[in-house]
Amino acid sequence: MSCALSLSCVQAFGQDAAADKPLKLEQVEQLLTIGWDDAVLAREMLKRGIAFRADAKAIERLSKKKLGAQTRAALSQLDTRAAFQEIQNTKDPNARLSLSRQFLQQYAGGEFAAQAKDLARAAERDVFDQAYQSYLTAPDLPKLTALFTRGDELRVREPDAVTALHLIVRLARAAGRGIYENFYTDLERSRSLANNALQQLDQATDEAAQKLRTENAPALAQLLALYHLRQTPADTAAALKLLERALAPDTLTAKDPVTYWLRALINREQYQKLRAEYAALSPEARTSSTIICQQFAALTNHLIEDYTKVVELGGAANVRQVGTLRDEAVAAVKTISQTPSPCAVPATPPAQRARRVANNAPRTLFIRSKTVYLKQQQLETALLKDTGFQALNWRIVRNEKEADVIAEVTLPFLTWQWTIEVTQPATSVLVGTVQIRENVARNALPKLLPLLVDVFKQARF
Repeated sequence: MSCALSLSCVQAFGQDAAADKPLKLEQVEQLLTIGWDDAVLAREMLKRGIAFRADAKAIERLSKKKLGAQTRAALSQLDTRAAFQEIQNTKDPNARLSLSRQFLQQYAGGEFAAQAKDLARAAERDVFDQAYQSYLTAPDLPKLTALFTRGDELRVREPDAVTALHLIVRLARAAGRGIYENFYTDLERSRSLANNALQQLDQATDEAAQKLRTENAPALAQLLALYHLRQTPADTAAALKLLERALAPDTLTAKDPVTYWLRALINREQYQKLRAEYAALSPEARTSSTIICQQFAALTNHLIEDYTKVVELGGAANVRQVGTLRDEAVAAVKTISQTPSPCAVPATPPAQRARRVANNAPRTLFIRSKTVYLKQQQLETALLKDTGFQALNWRIVRNEKEADVIAEVTLPFLTWQWTIEVTQPATSVLVGTVQIRENVARNALPKLLPLLVDVFKQARF
C-alpha cells in the first residue's frame, strides 16, 4: 500500500495537516523515513511550503533519509522562493544589497534571477542615497570622498539611464556642498560634474528626469554661477545668466540667500573695477564723469537690495555658516550706507588734501582685516619681514586716525578672491587695489605682498 494512504503517513503530519501549514524539517524527515511517495511529497511541499530553509545542511540531513529527486527539486524551488522573499522583506538597503548579491551567486539562472538583479540595482542606489543623506546631515571631506568612490563604482557598472542621471546629480550637489562649506577645493571636478548633470537634465525627456530637473536644475545653476566667480579670471556674465535661472519664480533657490549673495558679489566686483577706473582719472576728468557716477548709484542700489535679501532670507541658507553670511551682509549694508560715493569727494588733487607730515617723516599705514582667514597681525608681520616694504621706511600704526593710508583686507563669503583696498582716509581716495584668487591664506599671502608693496611704491600724496 502506498504510504500516501497509510495511517502512519497521516500521523506524520499531525495536526498541521488539517491546518495546511508549511512542513517542518522533522516532518519531512519522518515522511521520508516511512517511505512517503517522492512525487506526492514534492507536490505536497510545493502546495504547503516549508517552515525551514533548504540550505546545504538541511539537504545533507534529508539525504540520509533517501531524499528523492522530485522532492529535492521541490526543495530547491522553495528555497529559491524563500531567499527571494527574504530580499523583498529586508528593509535595510545594505542588508538587502548583500542578500541580492548572494542570491545572484547561488541562483544565477534561477526563477527570480532577473528580479533579483533589479532589486540589487535598486539596493545599490538606496545605499548610495543613504550615504548621500548622511553626508548632507554632517558634511565633511571623508564622507564626500567615500561618496565619490561609491558613486564612481556604480557608474562604471553602466546603470540604467535614470539611475545614471540620479547619480551624477547627487555627486554634483555633494561636491557643491563641499565647495560651499570650504573643505573641498577641486573646482574643475565640481564644475565638470555640475555641467554634465545640468546638461543631462536639460536633454532628458522622461517623467523621472523631469522631476529630477525641477528639484535640482536651479541649484546646479547656482553652483555653476559660483564656479564661474571662483575661476581666474571670473566670468561674471556667465554667472549672471546662471543666477537668472536660479532666481526663476517658484524655485527653492529664489528663496535662498546664497543666490542673492552671489549676485551681490558680481555687483561688488563691478563696483570695485569702476572705483579703480574712477581713481585713475584726472581731477578734471572726474568732474565731468557723469556716466560713471550714475553707474556708481545704480550699483549701490543693487548691492543694498541684494544684501537686504540675504539678511531677510538668512535662515533659509543651506550652509552651516549661515550666521557668517548674514553678518557679512549686515556689515556690507552698513559700510555702503556710511561710505560716500567716490563722486561725492571733491575732485581736488590728493596732495592738497593729505594729512600734513614732515618731508622726512615715514608714511604711516593702518591695516584692517575683515576676514578671519587673514588676520591683521599676520599681514603686519609679513610686511615687516618684506625687504621691499622695509625699503619704503613706512611705519605700521595701530591707531586708524594716525594713518596716512589704510589697507583693508576682504575675502567675501563663498569666494576665493582676496582683495586689499588701499585708501587715503583723509580724502576717501582709492590709492590702489590688489586682488588674487587663492583657496587658503598661506597661498594667498605670498602673492599679495609684492602686489601690495607695489601699490605703496606708486602712491602719490
